Amino acid sequence: IGTNEDATNEQIEIFGKTVFNYTKPNSLIEFFIKSISYDDSNFIVMDFFAGSSTTANSVMNLNSIYSYSHNFIMVQLPEILDLNSETSSDKKRIIQNAIDFCLENNLPTNIVEISKERIRRAGAKIKAENPDKALDIGFKVFKLSDSNFKAWQIDDDDIAKQLEMYIDPLKDNANEMDIVYELLLKMGLKLTADIHFENGIYWLTCDNKSYAIVLNQITQDDFNVIITKKPAKTVVLDKAFLNDSQRTNVLLQFKDAGLAIESV
Repeated sequence: IGTNEDATNEQIEIFGKTVFNYTKPNSLIEFFIKSISYDDSNFIVMDFFAGSSTTANSVMNLNSIYSYSHNFIMVQLPEILDLNSETSSDKKRIIQNAIDFCLENNLPTNIVEISKERIRRAGAKIKAENPDKALDIGFKVFKLSDSNFKAWQIDDDDIAKQLEMYIDPLKDNANEMDIVYELLLKMGLKLTADIHFENGIYWLTCDNKSYAIVLNQITQDDFNVIITKKPAKTVVLDKAFLNDSQRTNVLLQFKDAGLAIESV
């Protein structure tokens, strides 16, 4: 089921050089996955110590061979590549290879970037080797972060000032796509949900259901479009309403249409 030498050769094939110590061969990881794989089973394979993302490579390999639809989640700290962290000349040589690879490809010099690049290159290679198959080699990258919403803190000495601060519940540096993903998680949806933006509305598709998220002001006509499309749920930031009157009317319209809506 493979050797360390096989793993090294796989690295060289992907990266052009050895950039990691003691990686596992694809065949070993594939052996583990196949031991619990059945024709009708599609599941998530998670690796909490992704390294060079051999596991992701192996999942894509198996999907291409057996027509599985397994997903993967790779978890890796953005550990900086540091020559001073090792004493042996062999390990220093490999770290230098990794640093050189990052610099040659305009990547930050940390393990996460190499992990991502292997998934990209392995996916492209598998796709090229299977031109007649509809393979999904896409992946998304997320970083653990604080909430984009301000945490409510009660200050009995100045309630009025506190309320004024929370007229806009978002932090000043909040990024729209980060907000969408945070709301997506709060709605209980999968991170693999398809997202597209159209006329001020973020449309999400997950498990064959559609959802709408509105972050900025839109007109009554835009809300009518959402009602016409009948999403499973709509989440709207309060600031997206033109005024309190529109907010009340829109909430009633959704209720009358039997549609779920939440104002944040």
